[in-house]
Amino acid sequence: MPSACGGGTPESVAEKYCKAIMCADVKTAVKYATASESEDINEILSDAETREFVLKAYDGAKLKLAASEIAEDNESAEVVFDVETAPDSEKENLQMRVSLVKEGGSWKVNRLR
Repeated sequence: MPSACGGGTPESVAEKYCKAIMCADVKTAVKYATASESEDINEILSDAETREFVLKAYDGAKLKLAASEIAEDNESAEVVFDVETAPDSEKENLQMRVSLVKEGGSWKVNRLR
């Protein structure tokens, strides 16, 4: 049975993770990540300047599912989101590519690119 934090579909887990990253919400993001990804995101977003940049870059942004593929063995998946930024954003045409793996029967984010 899937756990509350990592359960669900690869798409739903990836979306919750990406939204947490876009809000610089480390506590929520690590709930959906593998241990190594959690360490990486903790390190990256612990820097105040980086947190501020992330918050500004993704302010008002929305995710739109672009692609999703689950491996034949059902143990890994790749989910891609188009990031629709606010009209006044300096960033345009962004994508978030999320690699997921199954840990203990639940989907967890293994890498965000």
